[in-house]
Amino acid sequence: MRTKTKNTMTPKEKAIELTEKFKPHVNPYVGSGMLSNSTDDAVILYQAKDCAIIAVNEMLHQFNAAVLLNSTQSEFTPQANKIWAFWVNVKSEIKNLCEQK
Repeated sequence: MRTKTKNTMTPKEKAIELTEKFKPHVNPYVGSGMLSNSTDDAVILYQAKDCAIIAVNEMLHQFNAAVLLNSTQSEFTPQANKIWAFWVNVKSEIKNLCEQK
């Protein structure tokens, strides 16, 4: 099986990768869950998705600023449009991720 590189990932694959990277860093407890050491997978996913969306929003903001700062044009180049669209689609895919059992 061929492993995909980061450059060939689909927006959905990138959304899953980012969300999975944030899961270990969120608070998995709800209510008195910390006392009973029980976690809620839906809460973990919700919080990880929020973190991933914040990261993508920051990337889009920085990308936009860098492209416009280094350009005499008021519009993105075709390559920049492609990159922008990829990250906008990643953000959409993150929002659509559901708990997978």
